[in-house]
Amino acid sequence: MNYRCFQFPFFRKVIIALLITTFPFIANAQQQKNETVDKEKLNQAEKLADRFVQRFAETLDFGICYKEFFVTDFRKRIVNSNSMLSTKSKKRKFPPYLVEQFYIGLMNEMYLANIYDMNVNKPKDGRKLEEKLPLEIVMATKASPYFGLRFKESCCKEGEEDFKNLADIKRAIADAKKISALYRKYMLPNPLSSDNYKENLKGTTIRNTSEISKGNSEFGTRNDTDLFFVTRDLFTFVIIEEHGKLKVLALAFD
Repeated sequence: MNYRCFQFPFFRKVIIALLITTFPFIANAQQQKNETVDKEKLNQAEKLADRFVQRFAETLDFGICYKEFFVTDFRKRIVNSNSMLSTKSKKRKFPPYLVEQFYIGLMNEMYLANIYDMNVNKPKDGRKLEEKLPLEIVMATKASPYFGLRFKESCCKEGEEDFKNLADIKRAIADAKKISALYRKYMLPNPLSSDNYKENLKGTTIRNTSEISKGNSEFGTRNDTDLFFVTRDLFTFVIIEEHGKLKVLALAFD
């Protein structure tokens, strides 16, 4: 380009006019490109979520799914695992490997308990929890200082969910493994595709959805990081790109 043209008012006006009319097209093209990329990644995130649910249905083991689908970044994993501890338990700064084991155990017990309930009980079943479960599960759960709290009809008292020492969190991890094994023992075949499970899902507000959001400190990510929220049945995934691949960062709860 001959930059001497800017010495003349007429040429300056022409160039400015061209820039004014061209930039919106460039911006729109870039926006469309970004939207296409976002849709492609969101589609990939949905497929990842579907594979996770399928794998959980095959194994009924959150620990296996955790190893195969979650991020490998240790810091992000610990931020996620810590989120399930009570405020006082977080302050005690338990070893990260124990916190992670507790998280896996808690997710296992929680999802297996819900899936079992949705397979054997009808929507709006008015019976007490212990009346819905096999006696073996009831006894093992009640014997657990942590998991036994769910049988209390009133809200937990302040501090009841706290782990005061290493023995407390190790006990909860061991109890989660024992109770989860019992749920697998009594689980009906194909629990995530049974008619009763689907009927119970219809009675909830859960819908299969997906959207893109931005990162935040709650998940240990930067504000400009894309987060893909995908809901499949009981699972709401928070998915992130790690080393060029999409991975599960966390499971979100309402």
